[in-house]
Amino acid sequence: MLRNAVVLSGQVLNLTKIIETKLFWPVISRSIHTSFIVKGRKNPGQHKRIKAHSLTHEDKWTTDLETWTENNKMLYPPMDPEKGVRPAEIYYGRANVRYPPKKFYHVAYIVKGLNIEEAITYLGYINNKAARTIADVLREAQEHAVAEHNVEFKSNLHVVDSFAESSGSVKFPIYHARGRMALGKCRFSNYYCLLREGPAPLKRPKLTALEFGIVHLDELRNRKIFDGL
Repeated sequence: MLRNAVVLSGQVLNLTKIIETKLFWPVISRSIHTSFIVKGRKNPGQHKRIKAHSLTHEDKWTTDLETWTENNKMLYPPMDPEKGVRPAEIYYGRANVRYPPKKFYHVAYIVKGLNIEEAITYLGYINNKAARTIADVLREAQEHAVAEHNVEFKSNLHVVDSFAESSGSVKFPIYHARGRMALGKCRFSNYYCLLREGPAPLKRPKLTALEFGIVHLDELRNRKIFDGL
């Protein structure tokens, strides 16, 4: 538009008009872009606003996972001394972590079945928020095991179970051009882990393709068909 305004019917416009156009057009456009009608990629502060909104939920997590952490209060019947001592079990976790559960679940699955020190070391090589959060939770669970569950050595623990679930989301608007709007979600997750005293169990060898096929066929042959002849 400015190029067409400069050359009009073979005549060059006055320099003062060009300067006025360059000076006043950003003011007009800024007032339009920051209005309610036109918002979106032309609004330079929108990504900062969304990030500031999400950071307000950063430190609202808790360690109260209701029925999961209440399992620590479970009382077992006495064991026969000849069978040894029942290993301590620690139910721990973190609720309302500001991180999507789909991204959280993959990292949580990695540490399952590992020694706790090995799991923390392994998580140190993964550069995302889920790995840092799980490592912090495992360190807290170690201290909790020593203080509340009479575990003698905090390194003598292994991860029995580790998983994450969704705990809801907070919706917020995302403004686009021409007065259009999209719905954004700030997602939260609950992380659960179960620690048990003692060394980690040996890893089972992976099945070959032939062995996996035999197992699958056995499952198909042993299935029960309801309402069949």
